[in-house]
Parts: sequence; structure tokens; C-alpha cells
Amino acid sequence: MQDHRKTKQQLIEELDDLRERLEEARRKSLATPGKRLPKDFQHFFDLTSDAVFTLEDGSIKDCNDRAKALFGRSRKDILNKPLAELCPTGTQDDAAAQALHNRLNKAQSGKPQRFSWQCIGPRDKTLDLEMTLSAPLGLQESHILLIARDVTEQTQAKEQLSVFHTFLDTSDLGFGFATLDRRIAYANTSLCRMLGIQSPGEALGRDVLRFYSKETVALLTDTILPQVVEQGRWVGELPLVSIHGVTMETMQNIFLIRDHEGDAQYLGNVLTDITERNKMERELALARDNLEDLVAARTKELTETTEQLASAKRQQAALLDSIPDLAWVKDRDGKFIAANRAFIRAIGLDESKILGFTDLDVWPKEHADKYMRDDRKVIESGKMAQVTERIHDDDQEIWVETIKVPILDENLEVAGTAGIARDITEHLRIMRELEESMHRYRLLAENTGDLIWTINRDMRLTYLSPSVERFLGYTIDEAMNMPLEERFTEDSMTQIRTELANFLAQEKAGKRPEKSVTLELQEICKDGRIIWIEAVAQPMRDDADTLTGFVGVSRDITRRKEAEAKLTRLNEELEKRVERRTQALRSEIAERKRSEQALRESEERYRTVADHTHDWESWISPEGKALYISPSCERITGYPPDTFLADFSFLETMLHPEDLPLWKHYMGDEVRLMSGSLDFRIRTKEGDWRWLCQVSRLVRGDDGRPLGVRASMRDITQRKRMEDQLQFDALHDPLTGLANRTLCLDRFSRAMERAMRRERYFFAVVFLDLDRFKVVNDSFGHAFGDSLLKDVSRRLLACVRHLDTVSRFGGDEFIILLEELASPREAIRTVKRMQHMLCEPFHIEGHEIQSSASFGIFLSPTLSEKPEDLLQYANIAMHRAKEAGRNRIKVFTSRMLEQAVLAMTLETDLRRAVANNEFFIHYQPIVTLNDSKLVGFEALVRWRHPVRGDLSPAEFIPISEETGLIIELGQWVLKQACLTMMAWREAFPNADSLILSVNLSAKQFSQPELVERIRVILRETGFPPDRLRLEITETTIMESAEIAVDKLERFRDLGIKLSIDDFGTGYSSMNYLHRFPLDTLKIDLSFVQRMHASPEDMEIIKAIINLAHNLGMEVVAEGVEQVVQQQDLCGLNCEYGQGFLYSRPVSPETAEEFLRREDEPIAGNGGPLSTQTANDEDNVEDNGEGKDEGP
Repeated sequence: MQDHRKTKQQLIEELDDLRERLEEARRKSLATPGKRLPKDFQHFFDLTSDAVFTLEDGSIKDCNDRAKALFGRSRKDILNKPLAELCPTGTQDDAAAQALHNRLNKAQSGKPQRFSWQCIGPRDKTLDLEMTLSAPLGLQESHILLIARDVTEQTQAKEQLSVFHTFLDTSDLGFGFATLDRRIAYANTSLCRMLGIQSPGEALGRDVLRFYSKETVALLTDTILPQVVEQGRWVGELPLVSIHGVTMETMQNIFLIRDHEGDAQYLGNVLTDITERNKMERELALARDNLEDLVAARTKELTETTEQLASAKRQQAALLDSIPDLAWVKDRDGKFIAANRAFIRAIGLDESKILGFTDLDVWPKEHADKYMRDDRKVIESGKMAQVTERIHDDDQEIWVETIKVPILDENLEVAGTAGIARDITEHLRIMRELEESMHRYRLLAENTGDLIWTINRDMRLTYLSPSVERFLGYTIDEAMNMPLEERFTEDSMTQIRTELANFLAQEKAGKRPEKSVTLELQEICKDGRIIWIEAVAQPMRDDADTLTGFVGVSRDITRRKEAEAKLTRLNEELEKRVERRTQALRSEIAERKRSEQALRESEERYRTVADHTHDWESWISPEGKALYISPSCERITGYPPDTFLADFSFLETMLHPEDLPLWKHYMGDEVRLMSGSLDFRIRTKEGDWRWLCQVSRLVRGDDGRPLGVRASMRDITQRKRMEDQLQFDALHDPLTGLANRTLCLDRFSRAMERAMRRERYFFAVVFLDLDRFKVVNDSFGHAFGDSLLKDVSRRLLACVRHLDTVSRFGGDEFIILLEELASPREAIRTVKRMQHMLCEPFHIEGHEIQSSASFGIFLSPTLSEKPEDLLQYANIAMHRAKEAGRNRIKVFTSRMLEQAVLAMTLETDLRRAVANNEFFIHYQPIVTLNDSKLVGFEALVRWRHPVRGDLSPAEFIPISEETGLIIELGQWVLKQACLTMMAWREAFPNADSLILSVNLSAKQFSQPELVERIRVILRETGFPPDRLRLEITETTIMESAEIAVDKLERFRDLGIKLSIDDFGTGYSSMNYLHRFPLDTLKIDLSFVQRMHASPEDMEIIKAIINLAHNLGMEVVAEGVEQVVQQQDLCGLNCEYGQGFLYSRPVSPETAEEFLRREDEPIAGNGGPLSTQTANDEDNVEDNGEGKDEGP
């Protein structure tokens, strides 16, 4: 055997020497073409113990005998066969065949290849080969030399050695070897623990005797070790002392290890910690010594206890008999062990026929079965049970209430049940009558038009009927919590206090006051009105006839009081009118005598007043000639009075063309002599337009004939401007001056009417929403945002024609109505022009703002009957543009409306799904990029829709965000994921270190009680906070950065880890980022998937990783699909990754397979491959973790 090994070694050395000579010859041949290979090549080919082949184009052209023996085939079966067919890998993986092909090509080009290869050999045996491919000069130019060395035995030996080391390191026994001079050469993990040493490496070279006491060292050197050398083994107990001085009692098996020649080489030792066992044996011996004394004492106690139990039993029987209801006690088997006399009388059996028997012996079977089931429920639950049932006795209905409770023994175990049954028929009858009475009263109170109320002695309301809201305008809660002083006028409160004081005084004096009191009071309504009420109050008394308060009814008598007041006023006025009429008749004769003189004086006074008034006063004859013009006409028109006195028709030359027809009609023969008013415009001498209001009054003589027209014209220009401004404000946005919703919908209606009348009339409705406007508003303030909205308005107006309408609906939403379009394409071109204009930078207050907008377009014709429908359709299209990535244009289609209806249906189903437990969770592994080891899972929610099947989060998370259901759903996901992780931690030791990542949506993060809710979930599930990582998008955090800092710090105080999700896709301020207590940045999958297609994305990834490391954070890359992505990310010092290269999101059962593999790498780095590849288009959505800022 020894000679064989030397011969093989010589051949190996000869082979290595030959390889070096072949390479040297190849190098020399480059300078000396045509030189041949050394002649001893054929000698090597025949004598080497390795399999040698010559290949051409991947097929075998020649082989030695060792090759035939290795693969168990004849020379004929080998020659001209492809190498891949001779050395099959046993898998369907094309990558392996391609890799072999590439190595052949490299060897052909002069680059020797050395690699390991595992294939299927004879009898399906697995062969591990070390292969070398080269193209030595001695072969033909197209040939390749292949040398295959069988290393199967070495590989298996390594695996067995690895298994042995694993066994030693995981065993509770201490294993160790020492040299003959007692120096430690090996120690497993358990032995290191016993010695108080951190790792096996620290134990090497230490003196064995260092870990024993002086007495034990003497025993070892003098007796034990000599016996081991002589007999080969010693087994016994020895105390072991750790480096920290802790003594441990051990059972040691010391043995001698010899080499192949039989010489002693090592001392071995197997140690078992028996400290606890010895301690238990000592305690057991001590317990045995005390047992006899305890038995004697216990015997005496049992005798005394027996006597006490007999006494207690007698007392128990007396107690049971004192209970008027039926009472009994049963053991766990349902046998009666006690019953009171009432129970025995009710049963009608002798006590001896009850005690020791079960319900089956006492009651009919149908009743007995029910009673036994009730007993079993009490015993199993350990809780009281109460049952109310109806029974029939001699055609009489009886209601019985039964209460059963568990009886506990001294170990707090349920030993039986106790029960009490009583007849509650009369009690139920009284309760039903009371409920019916309360129901009738409640119906009366809720349906009466009057207000019913109750107050206590302190004048605090204790009840109000629902009519209070119709009566006073207050809700019940508002009125109940409002002091009476705020509801009644001061005079009414004085009246209430006086009546109450009189009532209480009579009550105190022992006099029974009147049964009811009626007051007329003034009460203040919620809207400030004061009404009159008639309140009738009656005292309420308790069983002791003590006054407790008042119950009353209030009725609105405002109309009655107003009618009374009106009647009083009418009577007073009638008396006054009669008096005045009498006086008028007395003075009428004298007045007529003075009338003519008074008329003349009146004309003079009128002229005097008109000359000094600011209005333009005129006296026009019945023929239309001006008889008088006041001087103020010159202030109003710029022309003197003589101009109009000479020719009053001169006024017509000053009139606005639009008002001239109306003026001519007004001054015509039929209208001129009628009293009335007219508004019109004139151009003054200075050229200004002014509005005048002319009020005319016809003056007649005593005979009834017209004397003329007295006209007063007032300058109302300023009033008209104010009216125009008010009308403009009512129809326009106050910030931008654009049309508002009212005007816009009116324009919609008119456009729809024109479209109905005209066959080829096209119009379009555009719904525009600025992207990221909230970020600008929050960052620079609302005044800055208003300036941006004004600039946007100006740019939109510059893009449309005068007949189009641009309107603002509030916030950052704009609506544009495009009319008289030649075709729908014209609307698209106009919107693209708007899009381009809004993408140009805005310069506001020294800042340059880059903005964009999302556009939704609805194109006519339309069959809709309402303008609001057009707005809805354009709005739907705009939201589709937002969802497509912003700064997009979408044209409304009927499909969008169907999708919107589907979304509404989905919202309804979503609300039902929460109650029906239709959600479930998938888990996607998170791994280390350098060795693909599992470090955690991300929890991702899915929905199993009863009709549509499994839905990804992208289909329902946005809707749950809008409806607020995301809060309840998020709590459910976190709790279920924590419970699952806790189950894994109990089942798999390697799960203790895993991180659970859970997404928080924006809606969840905005909840004030979020931190407390998560703390409660962690406490209820027992999941450790330091193993939980919450993932929050950067946009969510930045929406309210200051509040986010406080909330994130509270999470950190709980020990929870924090991560920014989808980093790089949102908006982050570097001023805040370093203040956030974050642990991880997560690179969005969009950057990872484009990292090799776009140099910019590669630079972004580098910048994110450097930024994270500078801030003391770790980095996780999403969407890793290719090995090259893993390698490059690892080269950039990115720590972790997740994606299809490792696994898609999987069910909890599938995720457990990763945990069972313990330290094995996950797919992508030599680990077990996932059944799904990264190119599976049916599941592409899951590679993005299938999330939409939700759990």
C-alpha cells in the first residue's frame, strides 16, 4: 500500500512537471513555428493515473485507458461523443453546458482552464472531477487536451469531516484532544463553554492541568493519567474549574489516541456536566431523610382534617338548606354530592335516590342531556354559566333562571359544579310591563310636537325629548350640557328661580305644593331668536315621597303672544287713527284755503333746493321741453344748464349707443308723462363714461291735467362699478381672476347646447392638476404657492384663445373649456402646448421652481345631460395621468368610466373583505449580498377576492388609502406578521435573529396614536421591538418633517428599526435627512433594474449608498434580478438585497423552507434555486414588492 502511494505521487509530480514543460514549449513555439512537442508526451498519455482526452469542437477524438475505466465505457462508446454527453451534470440547466462551451473556446485560444466539474458516472454515481483544458503545441491546431482527475473520495472525505465537526460543535458533550505534554489541541464549543473560553481558537495550546484544583491535579498525574497510558481509558467524576474560577462537577471519559503504527499520539476526553444531577441526588437524599417524619405528622393532620371535614359538611348542608331557591352540588362526573331541601322537595325523590346519582337518574333524558352539557361547558371553561329557560307545568308557563359555577380544589382545578335555580316568572312579567310602558312613553316623547323635559332640584336637566332640535335648534347633547341661564332671558330666569324658591319653601315647611305650575317664559334659540313658551311643570318624588325634581312640557306660544301683541297694537292704532281723522277733518277746510299759497311757496322752495343739491334736477314740460335745469348738471356732464335749456335733445348725443334705443322709448309720447326710473350711460365733455339714474315723477294740477315732469338724475357710476365688481367676484376666482366653478359650469351648459344644435361642433374639457404643489406650499409657504398659481394662470391664458375659458376650481386644480375646435386633434395640440409651458422653470422671489402638471381631457360630442358629468369624466382621465407617473396627458374613454365604477365596486368589496378575513400575507426574503444569507423577511399583504381571485396591493392599497381602511388593514398585517414570526422563532433557532420589515402608508403615519398602537401590538404578540423594521416612503416623512422627527424618535425609543422605502423617487431635504433617526435606506427597484442600461442610475445608486454610509445607515436594494446586479451592488458596498434572483414573495409555508436550510445561501449565489425566474412576466408586479405605500 505504501509503494502504491509513492508511485501515484511520482506520477502526479511527473504530470505537474510535464504541464510546465508543455507551457514552456507553447511559449517558445510562438517565436519558432513548426517545433514539435517533446517525445515523452505519449509516455505520459499512457502511464498517468488521470483520465486524458483530446477534443475537437467539443467532441472526444482520443482517450487513455484511465478514461475508459473512470467512465465505465469502451473506447468505441467514448470516441466522437460530445464531452457534455460523456460528463452529464444531471440537470436541465443550459447554463452549465454554456459555461463548458465557453471554457473550451478559451482553451482553444491559448488560455488554459482549470475548474471543478460534478457529473453522473457509471451506475448513476456522482463523480467530482478536477479538469484542466489546454492546447499544447504537440496536438493538431484544432485539438484541445483535457486532463480529468477523480477527486470524489477527497470530496466525500471533506464532507464527512465537515459533518463530524458539525456534530461535535452542536453536541452538549464537551470533546477535546490534548498532546501527550497536556497541551490542548482541539476543543469543541461545549468544552469551551465549560472552560469559560469564548472560542475554540482561544483554547489551543493551554495546559490541561490549568483547569483543575491542586488536589485533582495530583490525582491526575499520580493515578489517572498513568492508568490511561497503561490501560487505554479511565472513566470517573472530576471537578472542573473554569478560567473564571467557577467549579463544575463533570463525568470524564479519558482515553488514549494512537497513530497507525500503534504509538500514543493524543489524550482524548469526553466531558459531561453532571452538576445539576449531583445536586438533585443530594437533595433527594435529604428529602428521603425527612419523609418519615413528614408521614407521621401528616397522618395526625389527616385525622384532624377528617373530623373538620365532617363538621364542614354538616355546616354546608345547613347553609344549602337555608337557601330558598333550588341548590345543589355535583362532582366532575356529574354525580350529586349535595342538595338542599328545596331541591329534594321539587324533585319528589328521597335524598338517597339523588346523592351519588346523575341527572339521567333524576330527570327525563331530554332534560338530563341538556343539564349535563351545561355542566360540561362550565367545567371546561372554568367560568360561570347563566341560563334562562321556559318550562310548562300543568299548562302553566314558568320561567326559570339557572346559575352554575365551577368548584375549584386546592390546586385551583375544577372539581365539580354548584347550581342555583329560581322561578323568575313574576319578575319577567313586571319587567315586560315596565318596558312596554317605557316604550309608549318614549314614542309619545319622540313624536309629540311639544318639548318634554326633566330637571333635578339643582335645576340641571336630566332628560330632553328629541323635539328639542326642531324646537330650539340645539342637539340633545348641546342642550343637556348648557346651563339654563344661557337658554332663558334674564327676566325668565328670575321668574323660574322665584317659583322654584316658593316651591321648595313650601316643601320645607311640610306643605304639599300644588301639583303643577304653569309659567310663560322667553327662551333663546340656537340661531339667536327669542321665542315664548308655556312650561307646565309637575314635581317628581321618590318612594320616600321626597322631591327629586320636576317633569315638564314646554309648548311654543310665540305666535299666540305675537297675535296678542298685534291685537293690542291694532286697537291702539285704531283709536289713534280715529283721533287723527277727526283732527284732519277739522283742519282740511283751513288747509284748502292755504293750498294755493302753499303750492306757490313749494315751487319756490323746490327751485331753491334743486339749485343746491348734488343731483341734476330738471323740470320738463308735457311737450318735452326743459323748463328748468339745476346747476349741478355741469358738475356731472361738463356742460352748463343753458345747453340743455336751449335743446334738451342734446342729451341724446351724449348717450351710449347701447342705451339710446331705451332712452328714446322712455322719452316717447306714451311713456314720457309716466313716473318711473331709468339707468343709462353718457359721455361727459371730458370724454369719460358715466352712469346716471333718472327718477321721474309726473306732476298734475288741481284739475288733473299734467303740469310737467319733475326729473332727478344722480351719478351712480361708482355704484355700478361696485355692482360689476360684485358680479365679477361671484363668477371668478379671487386669487387668479379666472372663472370659478359657477361660471365654468355655465359655459359647459352653453357649449353642450351648441353641440346639440350644430352637427360638427367640437369642444373639449381639460382637467389640470399641478404635480407636487403641496411640497412647494409646505416648503416655501402659502404666499409663495399663491404666486406660483398666478404665474400658472398667466401661462394657461397665453395658450388659449379669447373664446376659450380657463377656470380655477380651488387648490391647484384648473379647468379649461376649449370651444369651436376644428377637430379633437386641435385640443390635444393645445394641451401639449400647455404642458410644455408649465414645464418651463418659474422664477419667484429669487427661487427657480421646476413644475409640471397632469392633464385629463374629455372630447365632445357627448350624450351627457349634466355639465357636472363632463367635469367628472375629465377628472377621471386626470387621475389616470397621475397614476401613469405625472406630467402626462390622458384622454377620457368609456373604459376609464368602467374602471372608475369597478373601483367603486372594489371599495365596497374591500370594506366587506376586512370583516370576512379575505386578506393574507406573503413574505419576501431579504439577504446579504456578499453571501446570499437570509437576514429577514418583508411582509406583503394580498387579497383573495371571492370573484376576481388573488389581487396584488397595487389593485387595492390606493383605494384603502382613500377610504381610510388602510389603518385597520395595516394593524392587521403587522399583528399577523408578528405572530407568524413568533411561531417561527419557536420552531427554528435561526429565526431569532431575523428582521421583520413592514410598510407604513402615509395615512397610517399621519395617525397621532400610531406609536401607541404599534406598542400594544408588540406587547400582545411578544415580538421583540429590535427585530421589527418599519418602512416609510421619503415623501410620507417629508409631508410634515417636524412632526415626523418626533414620531420617528418615539419609535426609536421603543427599539424599533426604521427605514426609508423607495429612496430616490420622492422628495427629501438633506437638512432633515440627517435629523431622522433612521437605520436603513432602501434603493427603489427602478434604479436597480436600470443600473446597467443608464449610467445616471448607476451614479444615483452610488450616491445613495455613500450618503447612507456617511449617515451611519445600511442599504437594501430592491428588485435584484440578475447575478451581475448582485455583484455590482456588492462591489458598491451595498449590504442587503431582495428580488426575484433570490425569491418572489411566498406563503408562510414556503418561507419556512428557507428557515429549514439554516445557513445555506438563498438562490443567486449557489443556494437552492427558486421555482420562478426573474423573467416570469406573469409575476412581474411582485418583483416590485407589489406595494403602493401600504402594508
